[in-house]
Amino acid sequence: MVNKTEEPGPSTAETAPATDGEEAVPDPQMRAVVLNSYGGLKGIQVVENKPQPQAVGESEILLKTAMSSLNFQDLMTRLGVIDSPPKIPFVMGSEVVGTVIQIGKDVSRFKVGDIVYGLPETGAWAEFVILEESLAWLVTKTKLDVKYVATSLPYIVAHYLLQGVAVGSSVVIHSAGGSVGLAVRDLAKMQGCKVLGICSGYKMEKISGFESLIDRTFDYVAEIKKLYPAGVNLVLDPQGGEDCTRGLTLLSPGGKYILYGSANIVTGETKSFFSMAKSWWQVEKVSPLKLFEENKFIGGLHLRNLLKTKYDEVGKVLDKLWGLMESGQVKPTVDSIWSFEEVPEAMQKMHDRKNIGKLLIDPAARKVEKNDTEKGNGESNAN
Repeated sequence: MVNKTEEPGPSTAETAPATDGEEAVPDPQMRAVVLNSYGGLKGIQVVENKPQPQAVGESEILLKTAMSSLNFQDLMTRLGVIDSPPKIPFVMGSEVVGTVIQIGKDVSRFKVGDIVYGLPETGAWAEFVILEESLAWLVTKTKLDVKYVATSLPYIVAHYLLQGVAVGSSVVIHSAGGSVGLAVRDLAKMQGCKVLGICSGYKMEKISGFESLIDRTFDYVAEIKKLYPAGVNLVLDPQGGEDCTRGLTLLSPGGKYILYGSANIVTGETKSFFSMAKSWWQVEKVSPLKLFEENKFIGGLHLRNLLKTKYDEVGKVLDKLWGLMESGQVKPTVDSIWSFEEVPEAMQKMHDRKNIGKLLIDPAARKVEKNDTEKGNGESNAN
C-alpha cells in the first residue's frame, strides 16, 4: 500500500497586531485530530493550525504529547453511542503519554518535566494535551519505551477482569486478537490459568500463547463444551448481546461471566439504534432466578467509572504493570503506528477487527508509505 506524503499546509492563524513598530507575533499553533460530526469517518479532520493551549486550570496539567493510542472507546465516541457525548467539534483521543510542560497552581502530584500517562475523556490526539490531575499518573519506569506505556489501558482492564481468579482456572476471552484479549492472555498465563480465545479465523495463525483458539464464525459454544464439558471458570465478554445469553451456558457452577463492553452495537460506519436496542435487550433477558439456580455469577467492568473512585489503586496497578513490561515479563503487542492523517484508516481497521494488538497514534509522524509489517500484521508476543 502506497500513501502519498502530506506536509502540513501553511498556517492561517491570526496574529496579534503589531504596536510601536514591533513585528506581529503569531499565536502558537498545534496539529490535532478533530471530530466535526458524529457518525462516519468523514467527520474526522486533521486541523493544522489549532490554537495551542496557553494556560491550564487550577487542577490541570499541560502535556507535550509523545504518543497516544486508538481504543474501541474512540469508535464509540465517534458514533455518539456513549453517555453524554461531548459537544462537537472536539479533539478526539482518550489515552496519551507525554511530558509535563505546565501545571496548575493546585497540582501536587506532578512537576514540569515529568513523564505522565493520561486517560482523558477526549483531547489525546493533539500535539499538546490538557489533563485533569485526577486522570493522569506519573510514569515511574522512565526507561520504558513510550509506545509500551501507551499500551497500558488494555492491561489495566485485564488486571481488573482477572481479579480473584484462582490458579489453574479456565478463562474464555472474546476478541482474543485485540489489545485487551492479548493482555488477558499475558496476565492470565502469569496466574497459571488456561486461556481459550475466540477470534476471527485469519488471526488464528498470527497469534499464539492460548490453550486453544476458536474461529468466532463457528459454534464456539459447542467447541468449548467439547474441551470443557463440565464448564469453565470465567468468560470475559466485550461483545454483549446474544453472546451473553449463549456464553452463560459455558460456565461451571461458581463460574463468572464478566461484561466489559458492547462491541456488537458497532455494526457499520454509523450508529444503529436497532443494534443498540437488540444488544441490551439480549443482556436484560438474563434471568436472575436461573443464575441463582445454577450457581452462576454475572458482573461488569466500566473502567471510566472505576477511575473516579480508585485513583490511587489504579496508580499501583500501573506501576506493577510497567514493572512487568520493563523487566520483559510482559511484552505488549503493537499492531501498528499511525499518523494523525491516517486516523480514519486506523479506525476502519479496528472497526473491521483486523488489528492484532494495539493501534498507536504518533503526533510526530506523517503519512508515508509503510510495509505490511509496519501496517498491520501485528507481531504477537506470547509469554
